[in-house]
Amino acid sequence: MFKAIQKHHTLTSITLANHDRLHRNRMSNYSCQELRMLLEVNKIMSMIDISDNGIGNSGFKVLEPAL
Repeated sequence: MFKAIQKHHTLTSITLANHDRLHRNRMSNYSCQELRMLLEVNKIMSMIDISDNGIGNSGFKVLEPAL
């Protein structure tokens, strides 16, 4: 999914949160790498909601350089 939206340079926000606490949007380290690449390409992203995805410290370490 992240590769598909990399071409949309006007994307300003993305929500992948699990507000219902059912953990439907689990993000692996690979997903975090793909999100990182999206963030490195898209310079106008202003809001990312990835709450309750169980990313953990290893996922945040992958995302950190792009944030």
